[in-house]
Amino acid sequence: MDSEVLQRLSQASAYILRTSQLHLLARTPSKLPQKIRENSNVKVFQGDVSNSVQVASAFAGCQAVIITVGTLSNTPTTLHRDAVANVLLAVKGSPTKKPVHIVLLTACGSNKLYVDQEPAIQKLVMGFLVGEIYKDHDRAQDLLLEWDKQPGNKALATWSIIQPPALHDAPAHGYTYATSGLVSGTNNVTYPDLAALLLKAAEESEIFVGQQVLINSNFRPSKVPKHFVTLLWGNFSRKVLPPLAAVAAVGVAYAYRNELASLFAKVSREAFSLSKLDYLFGASGQAAVGNKKLRCRIGPSLNSLTVAHVNDEENPHFIDSPYFTGYVAVRVKNFNGITPDGSEPISDLEYFSNKKRLFSVQVCGRYKHEYTANDVVFGSAFEHKVTPPTGAWVAIKFANLIDPALKSDIYADKPWLWSPALCSYNIVNVTKASAPVKGAHPAVTETPAGSPTSSPVQLSVPDVTKPADASKEISKPRKTILETNTETDDLLGKWVWVGPEELQENNTLLFDGKTPVPADGIAERRKYFQKESVRKATILKPENLYNVEMFAPFIDLNTFDLNLGININLLQYLNKHPLRLISKSMSKDIPFFIIEFALVDEDENSQEESEEEA
Repeated sequence: MDSEVLQRLSQASAYILRTSQLHLLARTPSKLPQKIRENSNVKVFQGDVSNSVQVASAFAGCQAVIITVGTLSNTPTTLHRDAVANVLLAVKGSPTKKPVHIVLLTACGSNKLYVDQEPAIQKLVMGFLVGEIYKDHDRAQDLLLEWDKQPGNKALATWSIIQPPALHDAPAHGYTYATSGLVSGTNNVTYPDLAALLLKAAEESEIFVGQQVLINSNFRPSKVPKHFVTLLWGNFSRKVLPPLAAVAAVGVAYAYRNELASLFAKVSREAFSLSKLDYLFGASGQAAVGNKKLRCRIGPSLNSLTVAHVNDEENPHFIDSPYFTGYVAVRVKNFNGITPDGSEPISDLEYFSNKKRLFSVQVCGRYKHEYTANDVVFGSAFEHKVTPPTGAWVAIKFANLIDPALKSDIYADKPWLWSPALCSYNIVNVTKASAPVKGAHPAVTETPAGSPTSSPVQLSVPDVTKPADASKEISKPRKTILETNTETDDLLGKWVWVGPEELQENNTLLFDGKTPVPADGIAERRKYFQKESVRKATILKPENLYNVEMFAPFIDLNTFDLNLGININLLQYLNKHPLRLISKSMSKDIPFFIIEFALVDEDENSQEESEEEA
């Protein structure tokens, strides 16, 4: 618990302690006031909210839980998310006669209604001060929202979320709150008033169930809160001082450039030798992967991934499901990996001769239902935790500068990165198909979220209440399909992307009527679709053929080396998880295509193939 809130909670709950027992989970119980530790109605547990066993021990016998964890370090964290996850785990492991009520303390900056009303400068300042903390609040709140969606969970636990503005160490002043909409005030609240509302939410849970509650007051502080100063200095020392120091160092280096040049040449040979780099960043290249080789698998879902030919431009991989059909061509520079039939790999292509790209993925396909451009995303997801390197959040911030629509959580139990597909694809080429799609999943008519009420959009979307037929999924080389199905080229057009023939941007058919960006304008198209309202108004249709390409010059898939001036090998951070490029419908959680890259031993690959055949 946050120590300030904890003390006020204990004081405010004095009348409760005469009739019931209070369990306190604290990392350092010795920091609690002595009168709390010695109270016979208070049972103190030493532990951490990130430890599920310790949380379960403190939870035993409780009918309400108040979560007031906090941090003053604006760095990537999962503190709130872990606290909520472990409390929910304890609830499931020890069900009570009536639902347990969980009260979660976050902040008003995590409330969309409040944030939408914030002045731009305030958003900028708060993003700088507590942006990473707010992200953790969002993750914790999402867990509670997801909890309610699972059948039977509401009989085990209900919840409410209390979201205060700035907190101040001052006597009780009086407060107001709202379970819907905004609440007026000075955006300042004292700790005793917050503690009173937290207890009210725990005791009168029926009023607060499922609510995000904003609290405010007319309190006017005489000084800046201590924790605000701590946050400001922490961010300044971490984000501002290092670049200032770097600029100063560059200035000094320039002033003494001649003297330093000869010294640097001598020292760098020793200080930055290969062995030193290996010590700092781990081995890279072949030294990092040993005998492992690149294997590429492609499919319309995880259940139908099959090994694909890489660099076989004349023979792209064909995939088909009740939701999507298309060709997928994967190009990897200097490929020396595994082929599906054990044949000699195709090492290189004319494609790479005049480019800095290290790989390319080209998909020429069709959706079998209608989707908004806001719903179709492209990115990556993992099935278990990975170990991001120190400073990975900086790379994510940089990626957000390039693609502001990118959303991610690389610290989650199942990390993910998603961006709207039309913002992410390097090249988009849309043409009219010559034949209707076949084998689509049963459809229903739906009005997508955010559709204008004056002229609502009606989409033909897959009916997710009906089970998908996995037996209809296909993942095979094109030449194998054409031996038995000559209609494939009618559905997808003749594949011509071989040798010097390269895909060119042509985005005209993305728009109805006048095109707002140049037909060949890649940067303009990506920027245009960063607006959510634009994506919601753009429909991806089955009658169109979408030919897209994604490529990058900074990752060598043969070794998983990320080249950012120095080579950093990703294997040590992925915890044996492959890299997967995925396009899917976010609202339906339906994949369209998956391209998986993994570094495997050849005998390991053979064993997996045998299991798939069995």
